[in-house]
Formats: sequence, structure tokens, C-alpha cells
Amino acid sequence: MISHVTSVKHYSHGLSSDGGVDGYGRLQKMAHGCLDLLSPAKRLLLLGIKRRGSSSAEELAGGAYLSAGAARQHLTALEMQGFVEHVDLRSGPGRPRHVFRLTQMGEELFPQAYMGVANQLMNALVHEDEAVRNRVLANTIGIPFRVGDGSESARERLPMAVESLSDYGYFPEVTGSDGKGAQLTFSHCPLLELARAHPEICAIEQKALAEALSPARTEREEWRLSGATHCRYKISY
Repeated sequence: MISHVTSVKHYSHGLSSDGGVDGYGRLQKMAHGCLDLLSPAKRLLLLGIKRRGSSSAEELAGGAYLSAGAARQHLTALEMQGFVEHVDLRSGPGRPRHVFRLTQMGEELFPQAYMGVANQLMNALVHEDEAVRNRVLANTIGIPFRVGDGSESARERLPMAVESLSDYGYFPEVTGSDGKGAQLTFSHCPLLELARAHPEICAIEQKALAEALSPARTEREEWRLSGATHCRYKISY
């Protein structure tokens, strides 16, 4: 079990091996672009970190079709660009484990959801009647999950819910699926910055998911606002 972080290293500026980007301001502009601006190898490495939360070069190499040494070179370049940082994690005697994770700039390479406008809307709603506020939030923030003809079981509706979540940029993944339930993990939150300012958005998300999978029980096990790297739900049929 990981006991503590021994060190963190993050380059906020520097030269890019992909085109000579220098200066934090220019890096910020790049971060607001998209993953397509990066090489295929770098995109695969970033997607690997996104799905895992944090990972070593050796763990990421296979998914990017690279050797461990080549993966480390690409990750070092991404670190110099400000998209990733590395952390040394110590879990006992011996050398610490060297893992990479996304920085805020790295997070911004993935789909975002117009935070400025949304924050203005949320701030305006604070002064409205609670019933009005809840109705507006449910109709604007709530995910319109795909549904069938109403005869499907919760287990049959889970793939439809995953498809809806994918459309909204949550990068959902179902694991441990059996006849009793499954785990549903969100590798990305397109509303993260808004949720940090207005945590009630997460309650709306959870309620919408519970309604989509009813009568299955939906319990949140991990939450990014509590410091986790992913949001994870336990679905019990």
C-alpha cells in the first residue's frame, strides 16, 4: 500500500521536442487545443495516464506500442511541455516507484464543457428559488441517458448508459461485471472545474445515473472532489 509521496517534479515551461514551444503562456494556448496536435505515441501515452490516473513508463509502454525506454523519452518531452509530471511513490523498503500523472494543462487537452458560461449560470441560480434551481440544473446538467423501450433490465441498460456517458466525454469503463453488479469508472470529468465550485452538480450526476439504472443500487465509491484520480460507482443489480 502506498504510504506517501516522496517527491514531485513538474516543468511549467521549457522547449518542446515537437516544435520549439517555450514559455508558459504559449504552452497554455497549446493545452487548449486537442490531442490531435500531438504525435500518435504521445496521444497513446496521455490516454494511458488518463485511464489509469497515474502509471509508470513500463506500464504505459505496451499500450503505446513502445519500448520502456522510448516511452520514457516521450514522457520526458511531455513533462517539458507541461502536460505531465512525475511522482516518486514509496510503498516500503527499496527504491520508490516512478509514476507519471497529468497536470492541469494535460487535463485541458481532454474534452471540457464551457466552464465560463456554466459558472455564470450557476452563480445566477444561487439567487433563485430552490425548486426552480433544482429543476434548471436537472434539465441542463443532467445527462440524457439513452433508454430502450422500458422493458430492459438494469444490466441491459448499463451499456446504453456507458454510451451516453462516452458522448459527454466521461471516458467510462465497466469492470468486474457479473450477474450481481459491476463497477463503473469515469476516467475524465468534463465538468470538473464547475463541480469544484458547485459540488451539487455531482449529486445531479449521481441521481441521473441512479435513475437510468433503476432499480439497481448505485453507490459512489471514489470521488475526484475527495482527492481520488477517478470517480467510481458500484452498481448492484
